[in-house]
Amino acid sequence: MRTVLLSFLLDISFVSGGCGGETPPAESPPPVTATPDASASVGALDSTHALSPAVNDAGTETAKPPAHVAWSYTGEGAPDKWGDLAPSFALCKDGKAQTPIDISSKLPKSPTLEGLVFQYPTIPLAIFNNGHTVEVPNPGPAAVAEGSKKWNLLQFHFHAPSEHTLDGKQYDAEVHFVHANDKGELAVVGVFVKKGKENAALKAVFVNAPSEIGTDPKPVAGATVDLKAVLPAKPSYFTYDGSLTVPPCTEGVTWFLLKAPIEASVEQIAEFHEVTHGDTDRPVQPLNGRTVLRY
Repeated sequence: MRTVLLSFLLDISFVSGGCGGETPPAESPPPVTATPDASASVGALDSTHALSPAVNDAGTETAKPPAHVAWSYTGEGAPDKWGDLAPSFALCKDGKAQTPIDISSKLPKSPTLEGLVFQYPTIPLAIFNNGHTVEVPNPGPAAVAEGSKKWNLLQFHFHAPSEHTLDGKQYDAEVHFVHANDKGELAVVGVFVKKGKENAALKAVFVNAPSEIGTDPKPVAGATVDLKAVLPAKPSYFTYDGSLTVPPCTEGVTWFLLKAPIEASVEQIAEFHEVTHGDTDRPVQPLNGRTVLRY
């Protein structure tokens, strides 16, 4: 199954759905071949991140549903109906380890966790709108590690407003950095975004966010993204076992949610909302007895 997952990371296919967030490799009509680092969705991943055919966590995802299956964030394809749209989406309704969740900031620190180590370089900007989110693939070496565990960065994408909540509070947006290790297991790093000053590290991304839907990342001449500069300076994070936040809602995804938010201007967040035609967040899911740890 892990081998199958990696093959989907390299060959993302999309199923047309409504407007809004994520892009799972099963998400917009035509199949697309992306660079290895550009696939997870994830939210597929989403994520987004995952032991079956789904992967764009964030936006890109897994198990290929029938081409006619359409999901969205509103109307007949809204999140509360995802689990009934196709048999391959059953986890969206029946899964017991679903993402996002509400997290308590009062959790005690865990003595078993280690700090996250980001090996994030500056990358050339390529970008596309998969119909659910704006996604930026990673074209080269980049990774995150926690102790002896390491995952390679595939892509990052956005949700607005945030999908996770902290003490019941929903932020203005959330960035998902989707990773996979050598076994094909997914890990997603989530970063809250609040309205404030302009985000210089993400400026080129917001300015070049396309409104037209496509499956092929478009290089932006002369534009780069300093991935490390996108992250908040404070190291505190929460971690738990979850899922991709878009259909087919594949479970087995390791989540790292950074506690401190970053800022983006009202105009930047509005630019994202404009090209996705509305909110792109899945509602909070039940914890179902899962343990959330804090570093």
